[in-house]
Amino acid sequence: MDTVIGNKQNFAIELKILSFIPSLYGKTAIWINEEKIGVFDENEVLLGPFIRSLHRIIFHKGDFWDPELQGLDCKKIFLTITPFFENDDDFHNVSSDYIDKVIKNDKYLMFWGENFDKWILKVVIHDEICTFLWYSFYDNNGLRINENVNLIKCKKIYLSDVVDIYKQLKNIIPVEYWPNLLS
Repeated sequence: MDTVIGNKQNFAIELKILSFIPSLYGKTAIWINEEKIGVFDENEVLLGPFIRSLHRIIFHKGDFWDPELQGLDCKKIFLTITPFFENDDDFHNVSSDYIDKVIKNDKYLMFWGENFDKWILKVVIHDEICTFLWYSFYDNNGLRINENVNLIKCKKIYLSDVVDIYKQLKNIIPVEYWPNLLS
């Protein structure tokens, strides 16, 4: 049975647990503004990376902010924390200072699981507001889209809403199968 935790119009996760042994497997998607992020209907995936990403947002929220992001709009934030988005060949000709900046921005990189490979989905947290920033590499027909800054999307959500969803998820998965999150 598919379970939706949260409100698809704002922020929700969709989950289907398929097995607990040998590891926690299932299907996941995130809903933001009624848009589904994640390929829910494909093969099962390990749920640990997805749960770990939610865990990082809640328990390591200070890692998801840098003062240089203050005052930037969503697209500028996305481009700041996603180096080489517009030209992924640029990495061949960058200075060591720029490489340091790229490494610094790795903290925003989230691994939600294999079913999110068609998206870039990042998070910035400031003043108890969790901003999800995302970009899909494919259109609704499954055709590859060239990088286009006008297709970058974002949504601000209260961090408390993410915490509530995490707590509900924790109540669904029996404690003996809950992933080791190494906080």
